[in-house]
Amino acid sequence: MAVAATMGGEGGGGTELRAFVAACANALGRRDEDVGARIAATLEANWFTTPMDLARLSVEEARAMAVPMKLVDEFKRALDGARGFAASGASATTTTTEKNDEGETALDLGLEPLASETAATTMKTMVSSSGRMALKMRTGLSAESTRVTSRPVGLPNYRIPLEECGSDLKKQFKALRKFLTVRRLGPQECILAGVTAEKYEDVLRGALGWLCAEKNMKPSKVTLLDLFPSIDAESANGAFEYVTWLNDERQTSANYELLVTRSCIAAVKFLYGNLSKAQPGEGEAKPYHDLPVMKELRRMAKDAKARSAKAPSVSDERLKWLEWDEYLTLVQRLKSECTAKNCLGQSRSASAVAWSVQKYLIFGVLSCVPDRQRTLRELRVGKTLFKEGDKWVIRHKETDYKTGKDYGVRPPLVIAPHLYPTLETFIETHRKELNPNHDFLFTRKNGEQFDGQGIYRLFTTTAMRLTGKRTNPHLIRDMVVTHLRGTDASERQLEALAIYMGHSLQMQKSTYDRRSVEQKVAPAVDLLDSLNAKMRL
Repeated sequence: MAVAATMGGEGGGGTELRAFVAACANALGRRDEDVGARIAATLEANWFTTPMDLARLSVEEARAMAVPMKLVDEFKRALDGARGFAASGASATTTTTEKNDEGETALDLGLEPLASETAATTMKTMVSSSGRMALKMRTGLSAESTRVTSRPVGLPNYRIPLEECGSDLKKQFKALRKFLTVRRLGPQECILAGVTAEKYEDVLRGALGWLCAEKNMKPSKVTLLDLFPSIDAESANGAFEYVTWLNDERQTSANYELLVTRSCIAAVKFLYGNLSKAQPGEGEAKPYHDLPVMKELRRMAKDAKARSAKAPSVSDERLKWLEWDEYLTLVQRLKSECTAKNCLGQSRSASAVAWSVQKYLIFGVLSCVPDRQRTLRELRVGKTLFKEGDKWVIRHKETDYKTGKDYGVRPPLVIAPHLYPTLETFIETHRKELNPNHDFLFTRKNGEQFDGQGIYRLFTTTAMRLTGKRTNPHLIRDMVVTHLRGTDASERQLEALAIYMGHSLQMQKSTYDRRSVEQKVAPAVDLLDSLNAKMRL
């Protein structure tokens, strides 16, 4: 709870804070010294003792202390400018290189100029007198230090690294990937996407790493047969003990348990599928249903799926969630960072500008094509990204997206026209400044192709820097569905959106709609209220 304060307080930090607040208030035309002094005193009473402390001032805290939001915004603008000044070393010839979580300095970001010369002068004076300030993100928060779950951290990695796998296991994984992704004569089930097969392999390396620790086995000698030694039901014991260990020691979610069991099911199909006599389409229950180990694994998967549908989120959604208008504001702020000059009027490097433009496009494309991050990672001009007439569209075959086996070739995903100039300039000019060694549209700073973790990290660190929320790319799908289901959008429009996003209407309602029960029933309350309005006349 915020503490009200009376005037007073000594010390250099307090003096600096009061001068800073007064300068920001003056920049907004609030020249009443008592108002600025009163706000500064309230801030000091709530442990905000220096101007840099205001970087961690949240919206909720500001409201509790009756600090006007316009003044809060001015605080942030002034602090951003001070960081840019600090990064220049307060000198025309010296530039610091301290970086944020994205590996960028204040000057790399091209932070916008201060709205107030008075606030700028005040902060620059403070920076000069104290040497230099450490560059932090605009919100004063870190995506790495801000945790959204209570799961234990710092636990040792038990997964067998790919390079430490023995030759037999490497051959098995290569054959498993082919088994899962390549069509063959007489397959019992549809093939999977390559990224799914890779994920299953990663999970299985984790299971085998756990097995080595439990049984004191050498990672270079273990194979999938050690995890599933036969088709007997007892062969599922290893998988059951592994997910139990994950739940007890790692506090993993039911969703991850479901992924583990599906990975194990894929391994058993690969190892023992040729022993199954089941014939799909001829009255049989399920493919491979005559393998006892498969029955046990499917029971485990069914149980995990049921629990995942009812289990609360393991992460604190409030630390990640943005309302849709907040996300669009974030996109616009990224656009404003695509400047050729930094806040000191100095020219930015071509690669720094290119990186800013790429981030804006990544966030911007998701605002109009709320798809999975794989779509971003695999964009290639002429292969999945096309210019057709005056439109830029993304086209997916059934193997290019997660639910392709259910929905087939997708309708074209249309990128919003306001992104076209930036997209075309990026393709023609900016992209080459990042020195990519591949033909995918987006690239990491080292020139390599983005992997899932790379896109995820870029997203969370960028969102945290500008909003204080650790938003991730997949959450965009939830945010847009939740927003639209809370509007007057028709059922026909919502069904069209589900098809466009590559899932069912039921999936949209059950998984992507994150409204609370109270929000969902609000229209019913209003309906009943209007129905009974005549009784009150």
